[in-house]
Amino acid sequence: MAHDDLEPAAITVLESIPAALTQMLGSLPDEMAQLPLDDVWSAKDVVAHLIDARQAVFRERIGRMLAEDQPLIRPFDPSTRIEELGYRARSLASLLDELARDRAGDLNWLRSLTPEQRARTGQHEEAGKISVANLIYYWGCHELAHVAQIARMIRSPLAERVGNMTRYLDE
Repeated sequence: MAHDDLEPAAITVLESIPAALTQMLGSLPDEMAQLPLDDVWSAKDVVAHLIDARQAVFRERIGRMLAEDQPLIRPFDPSTRIEELGYRARSLASLLDELARDRAGDLNWLRSLTPEQRARTGQHEEAGKISVANLIYYWGCHELAHVAQIARMIRSPLAERVGNMTRYLDE
């Protein structure tokens, strides 16, 4: 595979995330989905963050890198955006639906990018020079990290009830 070819796994990961989250969270009781289990965000907040980051980070940055020469890419602070943008007022089901609905368009768009477009770059204020391809791979890594975060959130209250089986939890 040439260096400028898009690794199929990058698209496969992005394609699978909405269904994986729907499986994990779709029948979770609302109180568990809204409980901030990592002292900051709830599972619902994480889904909202993925929706917000999709547009404000990935689509926006890639779009700028395609349209502009070496755009300056500023860091993104998600901490207050979930509340400001009204995501907490929405149901988890509506957030999961939005993530799934928008993903099909994202995948078509990403698949349509040429090797030349994927090689275009920008200058991230903190990370330095990044390419469109770097952002596509990061998008998948970012979402996988948040799937793992949600899994830990769901696991936490269950793990409190395993009794003497605690020693086997990390095997």
